[in-house]
Amino acid sequence: MKITKTAPENKDFFNEHGASLGSYTLIGLIGQLLSGMSLAYAVYALILAQLLKQGFALWTAPLLAVAGVVALFIELANRVLARRAIKPFVVKGLFDDDPDLAGRHKILNNSYLVGLVAIAALSYFLSAVGSNYYAEDSTAGPTLIDVDSLKETYADQVAKLDRSYTQDSLTLAGPFDMRLQASRDRFVSDSLALRKEREKYRPCATAGKQWCKNKLAEYLAKIDRARIVMNDSIAVVSSLKGNALMATVKERNAKSERIDKEKTSALFLANQKNEDLLKENESDSSFKGLVFIILTIAGQTVFYLMIYLSLQVEAGSDIQYEVEPNEFWNLPSVIDELKVMIAWRTERGLRRLIRHVFGVPGEHETDIPYRSLFENTNGKKNTNTNGSTNTKLNGSTNTNTRKNGQKSSVPFTGHENEQELTKLKDLLRQYRKRLAKHIQRQVTLEKNGKDVGQRTLDAIENNREKVEQYTKLIEELQSN
Repeated sequence: MKITKTAPENKDFFNEHGASLGSYTLIGLIGQLLSGMSLAYAVYALILAQLLKQGFALWTAPLLAVAGVVALFIELANRVLARRAIKPFVVKGLFDDDPDLAGRHKILNNSYLVGLVAIAALSYFLSAVGSNYYAEDSTAGPTLIDVDSLKETYADQVAKLDRSYTQDSLTLAGPFDMRLQASRDRFVSDSLALRKEREKYRPCATAGKQWCKNKLAEYLAKIDRARIVMNDSIAVVSSLKGNALMATVKERNAKSERIDKEKTSALFLANQKNEDLLKENESDSSFKGLVFIILTIAGQTVFYLMIYLSLQVEAGSDIQYEVEPNEFWNLPSVIDELKVMIAWRTERGLRRLIRHVFGVPGEHETDIPYRSLFENTNGKKNTNTNGSTNTKLNGSTNTNTRKNGQKSSVPFTGHENEQELTKLKDLLRQYRKRLAKHIQRQVTLEKNGKDVGQRTLDAIENNREKVEQYTKLIEELQSN
């Protein structure tokens, strides 16, 4: 199909405004390109997010191809519908002289407008989404303070403080433990010496001397006093040890509280700083997204404006479009022709294969052109309604019975001779098989000394006559 423009009838108007037609087309194309790019990016980002959510592997090239196809579909529909939907606002009163055509024209115009509104809304929405996505992806994230690193730093300080406390406790406890052990050792040594001295008086005490008994009691009192001294010494040393360890614990707790306060303050400042950086980055991304949205929406709107202006110039210049279908306009499509040809060639090949396998092979024509079912052997449309055909076996004529009772004779073609010959050969082969079967039965009965039945003899005779009859018909058909 060829679409041509007529020459402008109103040359003065065309001279004034026609020079801008090319610029209108270029500007509209650029605006639609901006919208299409943001639209494609929106589709790409949405599909990518969904695939990441589902945990699928990612291939960038297929995703870009899908996004491009979707964007091309929407923008192509937008471009086709825009001109048809905007034109009724420029050119009015078409087909008013024919109510039927005017009604159909109105239905089509309303359909164009509804389609354009739907496609335009989808294009605007996806363009805005794509602009936001692109602004977010193109804005580099801020360098945030590593809060986890701060936590690890203060955790290391607390661990170091605990190790220092343990070491200091061991150091402080050493001298006190030594003093406690010395007190115990001194008591043991003194008590052993007193016990030895006491044992010296045991024999005379056993002998009943009162003075010796008093000595035993005196030494026991000395041992008890030594134990009391030891306990007092242990109590004093333990108290001093406790006080020293308590001072260490207080110092450790004070340092730990100071570290916790520093940690809390540092984490608060770090989180506050990170939030400020994120807000600043989000504000920057939102601003960029707004700029991109305005740019893409403006581009799409300018595209519609350029279409409107172009239609105004064409209407004012009285420029018309003429559609000229080519020679194949009313013919089946190339795909349909290809499918019919493949089906026809396939069926012919299969039928030849069937005849070759189950029939007697013969000569076949391979250059027969395609023939419609409704054409007779002369290539003209066959107006017969009965469709019954009586064929003389001598191959001379083909008689078709028409609805009005008349008969028309049409000469056989080579293709029809071939079909009749194939049928006759099939029948001949069948009767030969039957004849051979009955003869084999006759031979078997005679060999076994049994009588051959009359039905078998009649069948042999009947099949022999049929074989002779079809042999003659085939020879006559082949001779013609």
